[in-house]
Amino acid sequence: MSWVNDYVGRRYTPAHNCYFWAAHIQLHVFRRAVPLMQPDSVAAMLRQARRWQAVQQPVEGAVAFMSHADHPHHVGVVAAAGIVHALEDWGVVYESFSRLRQAGWRLLKFKVPK
Repeated sequence: MSWVNDYVGRRYTPAHNCYFWAAHIQLHVFRRAVPLMQPDSVAAMLRQARRWQAVQQPVEGAVAFMSHADHPHHVGVVAAAGIVHALEDWGVVYESFSRLRQAGWRLLKFKVPK
């Protein structure tokens, strides 16, 4: 989990959003090439993720598809007992699973890119 400190605090911008940081972490930490998506391309990311390995429980490095509703609209990367993700007002943050639940996030799917 030492890689988390390399990312927490990095800036969120329209070009460096949750999708950018998830893909960046996949490439630079886990050596998995995941194409970068446009900021509003949840549908495109979900289509690509159909080829990824679904896992029932979170595993280090899995992409977490998250939402405040029933359909994913946000992504992060599993790190230990939480998620590294990028928020518009905060930048890249690490939050425990319990903190995410308290903030109203639902973790809908976990997938490992191939």
